[in-house]
Formats: sequence, structure tokens, C-alpha cells
Amino acid sequence: MGHVRKVPSKRQAVVDDDTKLNFLLALEENPITPARVIAIYRAAKDGLLEVLKEATKRDCNCRDEQGMTPTLYAAFHGNLDALRLLCGEGAYIGDPDKADLFGNTALHLAAAQGHKHIVTFLINFGANIYSTDVDGRTAQELAGINSRDDILRFIDGIHAKLEASDKKKAKALQEKAKEDAKKRIKIENNRGIYHKFDSDLPQERRNTYSAIISGGTMTGKGSISTVQRRILASRNNRLGQIDDDFKVSEIEDGKEP
Repeated sequence: MGHVRKVPSKRQAVVDDDTKLNFLLALEENPITPARVIAIYRAAKDGLLEVLKEATKRDCNCRDEQGMTPTLYAAFHGNLDALRLLCGEGAYIGDPDKADLFGNTALHLAAAQGHKHIVTFLINFGANIYSTDVDGRTAQELAGINSRDDILRFIDGIHAKLEASDKKKAKALQEKAKEDAKKRIKIENNRGIYHKFDSDLPQERRNTYSAIISGGTMTGKGSISTVQRRILASRNNRLGQIDDDFKVSEIEDGKEP
């Protein structure tokens, strides 16, 4: 039996139009308010491109209480059209290498969720494959932890190709990832947020497909940290349960204070 495409009812179309209108009206609020930010977050999740087109750079990089940006939400939910728009296709509106409070970049979230099309886009866009979360894990490792073997192999191939063809670039990206991790830890420690992070990782950390699969430390979901389980579970349901006390972190011109 062939696939039958579900056609939205007229009533649903009206609801969708009303939702878009409400979001667009929320964007008129200035300065940034919770309603305005929620509109951007939900637009990123649901692919409401008309709403995202009205967003500013500041909107696209505003964080919620977990450090999530609209760009991160689009990657987490696998919305490629929204992510393309947020990243600006060269305009660099939303920063895909900006991490949440747990150190997850857009690449981490997409890899953990199994969105290979998002992973491919982000790597082609220039996302740093060596970036680590607060547990010192790369996007490739999160793919292995969550049994996303196709993504794990794909990133492993990118690693191998980069390190074989341009060792200087690979080294520079590794160093940038380390510096970003140190900077993030310092910022969050200053905010009173404690992170468990192994700062003594090997200088030449290399996580190949075979090493991750056969190493005995990342062979299944049982090895995922409590933090990762909580954050991944909560984000799957988060946007449908936003309440009035939604907390928004203040940023100026797309940059953290």
C-alpha cells in the first residue's frame, strides 16, 4: 500500500495561520520579552519560516534557562529549513557552534537525536567536529552513545579525511574546541553553575568508529550521563509545556554579557 499524504483540514490551516499571526505579533514586542523569545523558539522547532524571517541576530542567539538558542532547537528537532534560515546561509545570524549550559552545540544535539541531514549540513557549514560537551564528549561520541551508527561512521569519515588532508586545520579546530570548553567552564563557574568536566583529556584525542564501538565505554545508552539523559528527555517535551515563568537570558547584539 502506497504512502498516503495527510492533507491538513481547513480548520487546521486556520489554526496554523492564527499561530503564525500570534508569533509575528509577539515579534513586535521590543525589547526582547518572554513572549517574543518563545515565538522564535517555537518557530525554530516547527519550521515557521515566516516568523524566523522577521527575527534579528539578537533573537536568533538569545538563550533560555538551559542555554538553548533557536539555532540549537532547530538542530535538536531536525528542522533543516529553519536551521538554514537561522544560520543565514553565509549571513551567520545564528551561531551553530554556540553551546548550551551542558556544552552541547548544534552538532552534538543533531548527532544525539539521529538527524543525519542536520549533521551533514552543519559540518558542511563549518561546525567544529572537535567541540566537546561538559563531559568531554564530541558529537561523534554522542552518536555512538545513542546508537546512531550511521552518524558515527559519517563523522569518523570526516575526521579521517580532514586529518589526512589538512593536519594543520584539524589541529587548529582541536585547539579552538579546547579553548571554547575552557571559556565556557569559566563563564558558567562565574554564574555559579557547577559542571563536571575532565580537563585532563589527552592532547591528541582521537575517537574512531572502532575505538568507540570496541572500547567498552560507549557501546550503548547505558553509558550516557545523567545530565545528557535529563536534557535530551526534557527538550523532547519542552516547547509544548512552556509556561508563564519562562526565563530568558539577556544578551546584547547576539553576544553573551
